[in-house]
Amino acid sequence: MNKTTNILYIQFLILLGGTIFAWYQWILEYLDRCKVCGTNATFSKCFVGALFFTLALILNIIMIYKSKVKKSE
Repeated sequence: MNKTTNILYIQFLILLGGTIFAWYQWILEYLDRCKVCGTNATFSKCFVGALFFTLALILNIIMIYKSKVKKSE
């Protein structure tokens, strides 16, 4: 493994943890268990953050896949 691949895997773990945490916070907000977040649980800060974390995680997975395909060629 080279340095770039190691960084991608570390980034994957960080983004996975952030994604799980963000969706967990949004579920708490959606179930009305979070009084700090506000009343509009559908498009709140937690929801937007969860979407961005998910998008970043998907992009990271694509980069890992492309680096594996490039390495095998």
